[in-house]
Amino acid sequence: MAPADWQRGVVIESIEAAEKTAWLSLLTAVLRTCGVGWLTGIDPLVTAENKLVQHTVARRLGIATPATVVTNDITTVQDAVGFDIVVKPLGPGHFFDRDEPYTVFAAAVRADDALLEALAGAPFLVQQRVVARSHLRVVTVREQVWGAALDATHQPLDWRAAPVEHRSFSVAALSAEVARGALAMAEALDLGYSSQDWAVADDGAYLLDVNPAGQWLFLPEEVAAPVSAAVAAWLSGP
Repeated sequence: MAPADWQRGVVIESIEAAEKTAWLSLLTAVLRTCGVGWLTGIDPLVTAENKLVQHTVARRLGIATPATVVTNDITTVQDAVGFDIVVKPLGPGHFFDRDEPYTVFAAAVRADDALLEALAGAPFLVQQRVVARSHLRVVTVREQVWGAALDATHQPLDWRAAPVEHRSFSVAALSAEVARGALAMAEALDLGYSSQDWAVADDGAYLLDVNPAGQWLFLPEEVAAPVSAAVAAWLSGP
């Protein structure tokens, strides 16, 4: 709803903070009350950004997701998800420190790693590690679904950490399970558009993340073009 650096350097409870909050309040009021139809409304979009909401909805729908816990207690981690785990941010994965930008990627660790002592600083998602054979980016627009795949062999756990891989996806024929699951998640979260991350392992496919406003133009033209056309068709519809 605002530029990425909109609040950067703003002191909480300062005059500048009050002014910018007022502008955002005006904007969100317009979005909610001006009578314009949205492919995805602001309220479902904000709700669906929460990964714990996504996880809860997926479990209700019977969609496979990695075992997940949010805790600052290592013993709880070991009991809930085992020792081979993945840690990822529950909140924003981007921040600035002394004007240097940082991205927090998902990281694979052991549940007895001393690194986990830092979990008390901020809530993180701790999940059972899924050993992926391939990564899927699944895009939905209303009742339509497309998919692209990335070979997970010799890839980092989080493929976003390797910039070259952003252009290495190929068109994928989605299984009925994944296609139905992706559309069911989008419907349950009231998302007219979604960009979802799935992992295909030896024991099946797992939903990892739902991006209510995720990117799609980095995908192969055979996927990116029809997604763009579907969004344009909705915008130009009656």
